[in-house]
Amino acid sequence: MGIIEIYSQQSFFWTTIIGLALLFFSSLYATYDREKIYGSIWFLFLALVLDFCAGRASYSAISAYTQGASISKYIFIEVSFLLLSMLCFINASIKFLRVDSVLLYIVGGIGALGFIAIALVIFLVPDGEFVNNMRQVFPLVGFLSISLGLWAQLNKKHNSGYVLAAAVCSLIAVWLLFRMFVSSVGGVETWWFIPLSVYILLSFAVIMMRLDNLRDQNDKNISEIEKYNNKIEDIIKLSPFPIIISRLGDDKIILANNNAVKMFGINPRELDRYKFKDFFADSDNRKILNERLESEHGVQDFEVLIKTPYSEVPFWLLTSANVLDCLILCVSRYYISQE
Repeated sequence: MGIIEIYSQQSFFWTTIIGLALLFFSSLYATYDREKIYGSIWFLFLALVLDFCAGRASYSAISAYTQGASISKYIFIEVSFLLLSMLCFINASIKFLRVDSVLLYIVGGIGALGFIAIALVIFLVPDGEFVNNMRQVFPLVGFLSISLGLWAQLNKKHNSGYVLAAAVCSLIAVWLLFRMFVSSVGGVETWWFIPLSVYILLSFAVIMMRLDNLRDQNDKNISEIEKYNNKIEDIIKLSPFPIIISRLGDDKIILANNNAVKMFGINPRELDRYKFKDFFADSDNRKILNERLESEHGVQDFEVLIKTPYSEVPFWLLTSANVLDCLILCVSRYYISQE
């Protein structure tokens, strides 16, 4: 961002360093378990560090110039840092976009050509205007590219962190473009607080990205659980044995497979109105089953006397039941006899 005023006062400098440190720790938090955004975040952080270092080199060049010393090496370092910063921004954008990795090699090739061009116009064929253009174009291209990569994340369900980072980088790109053409208006070269604001806002953004990714992962896990639950439910419904699942608290039936529906005369579309205890013909028999489930959390081959809405004749059923979390799974394997 090239705000050399940062280096003119110790308070400006250390305040900005604290902002950069905050971004570092935020990036560390956002990527500590190597999330998908790992490479993107660290390329973004490195780009900003290189941009900060370029500002320091620019300040050193001005100090050397006022003392009548050669400034070529400082200008070379500054523009080289700006080029590297731009390349890091582009790499971060590529990783956000998850496009072909071949582009990384292309960017590397462009970077090599850029270093050659910098050396030529500084040491061999000095061209101050061309160097000044590179000083302005490299940061602008960098922030435009990262903005593109971040805005492309709008298709995500959870994208608040990406939107914040994209807005910040886009505003900086607009500001750099404004400064390129009207740099003398309003003393924009002295707005030392701009990098600090960027570091703080991006710190919040990368933390929000982490939370966005956690929400995406949670949604994915819920979707997977629902998918497997549906499969299990289909397996239970197609089981050759009558199976009923009821809640432990209120005894309401929440799932009955096809054979259980036929056996107990249950309307599968109105499961909420049924309670499993209503199908027991003998309350003492039901009480013994409950006591065993409370103490053993499961019974095998337990005889229960069952009644159904469509028949006045109860019958004995051999049942296995297990307590699963807050549910009771009852599997009736076959009839014993009718009363």
